[in-house]
Amino acid sequence: MLAGRRRRAGTRLGVQSGGHAGARLGLRPGAWRGARPGGRGRAHRRRRRADRGYTVVEVIVAVGVIGVLMTGMAVYFVFSGSVTSYQGQVQVAAQLASDAMERVRAVRSGRLVTGRDEASVRSQYAIRPPAVADRLHESTTELVWDSGAVAGAGASAALPTSPRSVTVAGVQYTQHWYLGRCWRLGDTGGCDVANKTAPGSLEFLRVVTASSWRSRECAGGTCAFATSTLVSPARAEPMFVYPIPAAVWVNRTTDGVNPAALWIATSDLVISGLVHSNADLLIDGSDMVVGPRIEYGTRYTLDLWDARLPTPVRVPPSTPEVRDIAAYRPGGSAAVAAGTGYWTPPASACSSGTYAMNSAPPVGTTIIYVPCALNLNVNTTALVVAEGVITISRSRIYVGDPGNPKATGIISASNAARAVVVSGADGRIYGNIQAVNGGVALLGSWAIYQCGVMAHTVEIRGSDTTIRTDYTCG
Repeated sequence: MLAGRRRRAGTRLGVQSGGHAGARLGLRPGAWRGARPGGRGRAHRRRRRADRGYTVVEVIVAVGVIGVLMTGMAVYFVFSGSVTSYQGQVQVAAQLASDAMERVRAVRSGRLVTGRDEASVRSQYAIRPPAVADRLHESTTELVWDSGAVAGAGASAALPTSPRSVTVAGVQYTQHWYLGRCWRLGDTGGCDVANKTAPGSLEFLRVVTASSWRSRECAGGTCAFATSTLVSPARAEPMFVYPIPAAVWVNRTTDGVNPAALWIATSDLVISGLVHSNADLLIDGSDMVVGPRIEYGTRYTLDLWDARLPTPVRVPPSTPEVRDIAAYRPGGSAAVAAGTGYWTPPASACSSGTYAMNSAPPVGTTIIYVPCALNLNVNTTALVVAEGVITISRSRIYVGDPGNPKATGIISASNAARAVVVSGADGRIYGNIQAVNGGVALLGSWAIYQCGVMAHTVEIRGSDTTIRTDYTCG
């Protein structure tokens, strides 16, 4: 009877045999068990434990670990910054030492010692830094001075015995010039005093330039970078000593043109070599690399962005060695020496005042002489000389011999404001561009000028231009 009552109650709840009440409620069998009060309580407690966060001990341990890591990283970054700063200072010092060497090249070899008195030379030698002592030592070099100079005159010599101060990026550097002499056997081997009495030995001046600055990175708190070269004091230089001409030389001595005697207004410019103006200079532009030395005679103006230039140095006016155009005129010494390599167009070619050269000169031509203005529209490996204005307006015009640029280039005798104009893009000029009576305008982009330019005035306005000079130009 009791069993029957239970079956009837189950029927009223909708529970059949083998089932349970959850089936009537639409729940899965497992879900019915999970809905028990005990299961819900455990999940609730787990959620409460997850919301409690970290203990004070855990926070202290985490902070300690981070502190240890950050201390190590701080030491690394401080050391890295110190090394980076020092390497930057070394690079500046190297550039200044090279800049000092350019001053040496600007002085004739016979005048390098002039004005350097004995007392000043000995005092300078006594306090030379270790970097200089390695290159200028009594075992290899004999001190040299101007016996006619009065005591103390060395400070104002062409290569002064007293240092010159230069400040770059807040760091003060000093440039130094040291001179000694040594003897060399032939064009090989070392140069030292042991060869002084040897038959056939050649005397040389050993020139050491250095740049020093204060830094804790070096022993004694003073760092130095030095470089050296050998220069013959004789009038005839040995074949293994190469005088290097300036990359840009402006001969005008008064201001008020262009808007400056040397006017550079461009971007992506590279000039490798001495830049000199006897008057003023204006450099305006971006993405420039110029050096190692810039000289001016009266004043300078820099308006730059993202450029690497040495600080311009004021110097007295000077006159460079130039090629005499008279030697290239018919009957001149260079014209006669060229023989069959000398070529000039017929007189009728200049009837309009300007000769348009649209065809290549005869094979074997080494000198082209034009007695009027010239529009050059063809490639040539010869030296180009003209009495009038020389214009190159076409793109990809190549002038000069890349294998012997010192014998080629462009010479204009014109006194026009633009005696030489290069406006064509992607050109190549191998050899010095000379217009000592007039101006030179380099206006074409993507151009390369090997052996530089020398003129009364110069304007450089072509972008992506490279002007360089090296021993092949001497």
